[in-house]
Amino acid sequence: MRGAPLAALLIIAGLAGSEAHTGRTFYDDVTLAQVVEGADAIVVATPADPPRRTATFPVKGKPEEPFSYAVQRYVVVEIAHEAGTSKSQKPALTGGATIEVYGANLQGQLHVHELYVAQGVSKSPIYSRYEPTPATDDAADADARRVLLIRRGQDLHGKPAWKFVVDGAVERMATLPLVLKLRQRETPNLASPADE
Repeated sequence: MRGAPLAALLIIAGLAGSEAHTGRTFYDDVTLAQVVEGADAIVVATPADPPRRTATFPVKGKPEEPFSYAVQRYVVVEIAHEAGTSKSQKPALTGGATIEVYGANLQGQLHVHELYVAQGVSKSPIYSRYEPTPATDDAADADARRVLLIRRGQDLHGKPAWKFVVDGAVERMATLPLVLKLRQRETPNLASPADE
């Protein structure tokens, strides 16, 4: 995931130290294969109504300056893949259910906000992100269904929640066959030679 440009950014960020006040966010681009590898679930979904909600989280000692963030909302159409599907696994996925998906970097964004609000320190974080495949025709854009690449995690209150693997981990339906093919490569054949 990390290449030479990222190493240069890390050196610059390291030289800047905690006194850096640039407040810029840097991104390390990842491939679709890397996103699929990190996914606990591949879900076909449509935007819920409303498609997102805004939430806040209090900052210790600064209740007047809470951290504000968006949570994406989707209706599950199909569960194309889910790792760890035992009933005790939380959060659960169910067809037809509305799920909320949190940003991949939510904890890091909260930390940067807390540093700025509490100490006046502005950090320049480096996050991974994925650029979705561009549409090849108008019909692909007309389909409201999307392929979500999500993982299990926690919300800011410590409760089980779905999170995007990285920022941008939402693909068009036309990409689903490729996503499933990549998932197949990541899943080893568990059949023993005697079973073949």
